[in-house]
Amino acid sequence: MRNPVLILSSSSVGSAVRNFSPFQFSTEPSDTLVVRGAPALLNCSVHGESPAKIEWKKDGSFLSLASDDRRQVLADGSLLISSVVHSKHNKPDEGVYQCVATIDNLGTIVSRTARLNVAGKIRGLILLYAQHSHTYCGIYAPYVDPCWVVVLNWFCLKTNVVINARTV
Repeated sequence: MRNPVLILSSSSVGSAVRNFSPFQFSTEPSDTLVVRGAPALLNCSVHGESPAKIEWKKDGSFLSLASDDRRQVLADGSLLISSVVHSKHNKPDEGVYQCVATIDNLGTIVSRTARLNVAGKIRGLILLYAQHSHTYCGIYAPYVDPCWVVVLNWFCLKTNVVINARTV
């Protein structure tokens, strides 16, 4: 597990010796792949003796969430994007995020970075060749994740045709 960065606040420097107060992330955000229009959740939670103020950065700048109706910080500190926006020229949600936790008179810790990527939708099925009982096809997608599972359904005269499963 990676150690969090602790930044001492100016009020604690030079003050009397105090007991150590644990202050660390119990959950940090991780890289996330979502589909346009779907919700996205970037997890973040902090363990400390006092409640922490949680803020989020995107691409190095703090997010202003007060007037944002799509993005909110949940009670545990996680960031919820209710509906990811993504188009050719407008990608306000895609980027690199960090969770920033602060406890007054103790300090601030900054999480690891997590990239939010928006997957492109499969654009269609390309029928390359069909003859008698042999049909070859391919799928075009602008982004392919190795964890995706592709499911093909074959139809003949509007009836689903069951074909023995085979990994290619």
